[in-house]
Amino acid sequence: ITGLTYEDARFGWRQEFKNLLHPHLNVLSPMRHELHLAEQGTIEDVDYPDNPLNTSRGIVTKDRMDIRRASVFVACLLGAKSVSVGTLIECGWANAYGLPIVVVVEDEGNCHDRLFLREIADYRVNGVVDATSIVNGLLSEGV
Repeated sequence: ITGLTYEDARFGWRQEFKNLLHPHLNVLSPMRHELHLAEQGTIEDVDYPDNPLNTSRGIVTKDRMDIRRASVFVACLLGAKSVSVGTLIECGWANAYGLPIVVVVEDEGNCHDRLFLREIADYRVNGVVDATSIVNGLLSEGV
């Protein structure tokens, strides 16, 4: 999210992912209820003290709560220019809570291609379509 515009962070891959999910499945986006960030230009890794949800503690609390209530954790790391420490911590929480982890990342050359992420990612795919297919398969009912 850091370095992205509000539109890219709020919609971007998340919108494509949501559109491909079965309609009965819900998405918890860390960008929900964050319209006030649209005024910032790009989102920075700083406190936004005017909104309690966007202080360091507020962001961490909301993200941890979301992972606790999730059934699957999906991280899209495509095209990352620098390591997302927050995403890696969230992957660790998801692993600790026993959630399946789906990571969308290039086969080679991504700065997140590290031992720990390779080992805790239950599914590693190259695109959002494949990630959605996995989540639909894991969470949909039927024979």
